[in-house]
Amino acid sequence: MKRMLVIDDSLSVRESIRIIFQDTFQVETADPWQDVLSRLSAETFDLVTIGISGRVGQEIDLVRDIAAFNPALPLIALVDHAQRDAIEGLSLPSITELVVKPFNVFELREKVKQLQRKTSLSPYVRSPLKMRHIFQQQKIYFPPSVRYTLSEVTIKTKNASLIPVLLQGERGTGREIAAKWLHFRGPHLERPFLKLNAATLMEETFMHSFLLKEQGLFRPKNVGTLYIEEIGNLRGEVQERLLEMLSEGSIVTPDGREVAITFRVVVSSSQDLRELVYAEQLKEELFYKLNVMGVYLPPLRERREEVPALAQQMLEASAQRFTFKAKEIAPDTLETLKNYLWPGNVRELESVLLRSLIFSSHEKLTHEDLRFGVEELATAHEEEEKKIPERKPVVEVVRPEAKHTIAREVRPERGETVFGELVKELAHEIKNPLVAIKTFSQLLAERFDDQEFREKFYQITGENVDRIDRLVEKILSSARFSHPALTPVNLESILAKSLARSRDAFKKKRVVFKKELKENLPPILTDEEQLHYVFDNILSTICYAVPEGSEISLSSTTINVTPEEKERLTLEQLPNGHAVELNFSYPGDTAGKTVESHYSIELFLAREIVDKNLGMMETASSPDKTTITIKLPIAAGDKK
Repeated sequence: MKRMLVIDDSLSVRESIRIIFQDTFQVETADPWQDVLSRLSAETFDLVTIGISGRVGQEIDLVRDIAAFNPALPLIALVDHAQRDAIEGLSLPSITELVVKPFNVFELREKVKQLQRKTSLSPYVRSPLKMRHIFQQQKIYFPPSVRYTLSEVTIKTKNASLIPVLLQGERGTGREIAAKWLHFRGPHLERPFLKLNAATLMEETFMHSFLLKEQGLFRPKNVGTLYIEEIGNLRGEVQERLLEMLSEGSIVTPDGREVAITFRVVVSSSQDLRELVYAEQLKEELFYKLNVMGVYLPPLRERREEVPALAQQMLEASAQRFTFKAKEIAPDTLETLKNYLWPGNVRELESVLLRSLIFSSHEKLTHEDLRFGVEELATAHEEEEKKIPERKPVVEVVRPEAKHTIAREVRPERGETVFGELVKELAHEIKNPLVAIKTFSQLLAERFDDQEFREKFYQITGENVDRIDRLVEKILSSARFSHPALTPVNLESILAKSLARSRDAFKKKRVVFKKELKENLPPILTDEEQLHYVFDNILSTICYAVPEGSEISLSSTTINVTPEEKERLTLEQLPNGHAVELNFSYPGDTAGKTVESHYSIELFLAREIVDKNLGMMETASSPDKTTITIKLPIAAGDKK
């Protein structure tokens, strides 16, 4: 029997596809956050079905990675109606068929039959080994925030690949990897990637890099991406030529002919380009042409907490690539790596780890095995003696990790924006349950005599109807909240009531709460009804997200409110400088999936209520857990 892999973030959709094709395929299912590529390399499948959610990011990356692993593997993408044009505009030949949700069962079956009759299913063939290497480097080098931004740039420029991209970051942060990643995600990935160094670039060399002279005439070379490194060092005459290309989409050749430019331009810089403009070393008009789509690559010293996990990934990748025995890194060694300055950033970290692995004689990589190199160590000491100025990105890019905070400061029509976000999330969360209900309803006539099917139909339909009903009730409840009635309230009492209401749901999943609540917490200034709503939404989200048998940490403490936090508080006045901080920490599912605020409509509504009326709420996610932090002001007259 042929095998099908169904990838979707919704259990309802995965189960629906399995029910539809269980008689003709051996159906395996996976969440897009799982290591799907390892599974595809270890097992053989005849067809892949992947659901692309309303956020369009993670799944698109996965589609391209699957195609790099197996160009001949047919792939059906399940999309919402509103996404169809956007997906088609991404130029993804690896997608064999697009199916709009909620789909018709019989039409889907017919599409699959047609695919099975085809002999050649995908024209996507281009350097799979090279692409796989770049994708692996991208996942190792960059934090999730940068990967998110790169995906956003790819999506936003899907139909306008001539818009340049500026990569801002220090040397060694992976700018060239990011440029190649954009190339292989772009519409011209079948063409070559051309790298030029601005410092040594003469006008003639620049022109001949993408122009070919044949029989006395110049014609454009088959270039996909033109990557110019350290754009701030570009000579004036070359700046003129680049500006001509970006402004007109064409360039005049040495023989006086005008040829169109069809490749993407990606540039990088470790310098502050604004300062170069002020010093008249960079043309102001060129700067504004480049300062459209930007990605900021943070130095490693701004990512100290990520260094241990990053180092272990790099060590495993190096061991696999150069056929060394894989080793773990000792805890004290990880601490040393975490506290090192890393003037060469991730490139230096990768070099140190590989050098240390080669000369290591222990089962684990110990502190004694670390070999930083004489030159690197001297540089590090010199850098430690200098005061490192705060560097700001040249391009005005909103970093995803601060996305919600910045968005609240700059958007003037908040109500309209929030409504749009709410509608988008509601459509996504209701669409998937509808897929399951429609699937079972269409199959009911032909499978009604199957008792197992009938029982599954009643179960799935009932659960999904209850979920839709609960989401609608949550939205209706949030709509009635207006100006809060702020009164001194006992936080522990409200929390205890919310936990009691959700006790049965957590008990069913065998979830354990580990509480570390500070004794004698002072009263907080809040609206009791609204805070009940917030806690109920948070607990409902956690219960839905965590796997069975999980442990949830719940802690509270009193804190001083910083000046920056005071500015974010929307309360008319802050009674004093103190607040209570409440933290919910919970693991993702077995695949390491985390549920952030924009992946749960209940959490989205809770955050809006808190930020608008009560205090501050933030969600921080890592591969192994998610932490929701709420800060609520202490009532007047009470202290820590």
